[in-house]
Amino acid sequence: MIDRLRISLNRIMNPCLGLEEFFKLTADLGLGKVELRNDLAETGIIDSYSPDQVKDLVHRYAIKILTVNALQRFNLGSVRQELIEELKGLINLSVSIGCEAVVLCPNNDPNDPRDTARMYSETVEALKALALLFEESGLMGYVEPLGFRQSSLRSLPTAVRAIQESGSNCYKIVHDTFHHPIGPDELDTLKYAKLWLKNLVKITKL
Repeated sequence: MIDRLRISLNRIMNPCLGLEEFFKLTADLGLGKVELRNDLAETGIIDSYSPDQVKDLVHRYAIKILTVNALQRFNLGSVRQELIEELKGLINLSVSIGCEAVVLCPNNDPNDPRDTARMYSETVEALKALALLFEESGLMGYVEPLGFRQSSLRSLPTAVRAIQESGSNCYKIVHDTFHHPIGPDELDTLKYAKLWLKNLVKITKL
């Protein structure tokens, strides 16, 4: 049986809940971790709380903030400087509230004009460019391949190769079981275990 304290609850499951209500729900369910988001309408990542107040809530409900989701379009080279500035803000906030990682989502646009080779090369370039920020802060970057057909990074093994080519140890892979069935990888990913298992962060959508 999986230890419930290892399970993380994504705030998107009920975005109408205030931050403290979300933390309380997580604790009431016997879960130990949460994922915060920067894409909820009419609220910031931590609502109107200060970082110190958030840390007090984390202590009160005995939970851990696992990730902030997400730096979108992280592998789109045409807006790299804009993304670097956005990541600086996400990292600063994450450090201040005791969060250990920021999720990196690839460009997911059906009108993306780049071919497959350029998408891959810009993914590697982005990982190299963002690595210094992660390394300086001590945070991790969780790369999340999205299974959608229009996604610029769909495959777990491709993501692992890009991370390896970046030469940085500050990245892991998010294996999102919601996206995996619609992605290009075989259902039986055991043959890829040597490539990506040690880099895996498994996120299960309930």
